[in-house]
Amino acid sequence: LRGLIDYGVAEYYDENALFPGSPGGTIPSLVSVFNTHNASSLGGELSANLLVTNWLSGYANYSYQHVKDLKTGKMIESAPQNKLNSGLCIKFGKTFTASFFTNYVDKTAWDEIKLDPYMLLNSAISYRVLDGDMEISLSASNLLNNIHREYTQGDEVGRSMLLSLVYRLH
Repeated sequence: LRGLIDYGVAEYYDENALFPGSPGGTIPSLVSVFNTHNASSLGGELSANLLVTNWLSGYANYSYQHVKDLKTGKMIESAPQNKLNSGLCIKFGKTFTASFFTNYVDKTAWDEIKLDPYMLLNSAISYRVLDGDMEISLSASNLLNNIHREYTQGDEVGRSMLLSLVYRLH
């Protein structure tokens, strides 16, 4: 990986361009993308799916990435180094399905802003009716209400629930 892409201010307004006496030099006039690093990147992903019976299945996947600044030799932490996902699905006949899954995301850092690692436990239950043409589902994300940030500029994320109704047209 060469020339890692980043966003930033390319130009600022001249102090007299807006109006005389304006602060100038502090108000961005052009935000652009630019190459920031000479970097090397190494990574990969492992995944497994398991069908235990026709009513029980599971999965797991792990991804790893290591991005290093070639000039300083330091690790670039703007994306998580480790991520892990796993899940379990249980089917009760032709109508009920219950799923449980977890997500782990490693720490990240953007300049001086650091985000802690977090783990989420999620679940969903669904019920099929009308010969499987309609499905009612209730899902809950972040069951343990692990308050966290997923992006440095993002809001804190807590528990959320979603009720959905899906109808399939033929």
